[in-house]
Amino acid sequence: MLIITSDNFSQYYREHIQTVYRIALGIIRIPEEAEDIAADCFTAMINKAEFNDENHLKAWLIITAEHKALNVAKSARMKRTVPLDSLPERSAEPCGRKQELREMVLGLPDKLKTVTYLYYYEDIPVSDIAEAIGISENNVYRRLAQARKLLKLALKEGEL
Repeated sequence: MLIITSDNFSQYYREHIQTVYRIALGIIRIPEEAEDIAADCFTAMINKAEFNDENHLKAWLIITAEHKALNVAKSARMKRTVPLDSLPERSAEPCGRKQELREMVLGLPDKLKTVTYLYYYEDIPVSDIAEAIGISENNVYRRLAQARKLLKLALKEGEL
């Protein structure tokens, strides 16, 4: 059992802040909003306080960041206009194949994106993913297979 205390909070914050921030930024694309979401996730982590182990904590933080970012993206404050200078710059050069594949994964439907990202990019075991999002391990495997099938189809169609 992993219990978050004032003594170990800083350690877990340092270990996971970049991942949580990247998840939020990948969804909402506004750095200031992503920072707020990351702060909210760590506040929620303190309130939850108990996790099975570090993998459970990491999976929980990632899922929480994704849900909070999606909620912000759907909220009215995200629908207002945003100055162009606050948006991240996009390179005119093509991204590497890994980056393009990562963007395709992030473009999957939410239920597939979450398990795929946790499994392939964060190396979270299937058992921890299943527990963190409240589904069976077999369901995690089915979602991974479905995601691979969609990604393979997109690759064959020349999207990547």
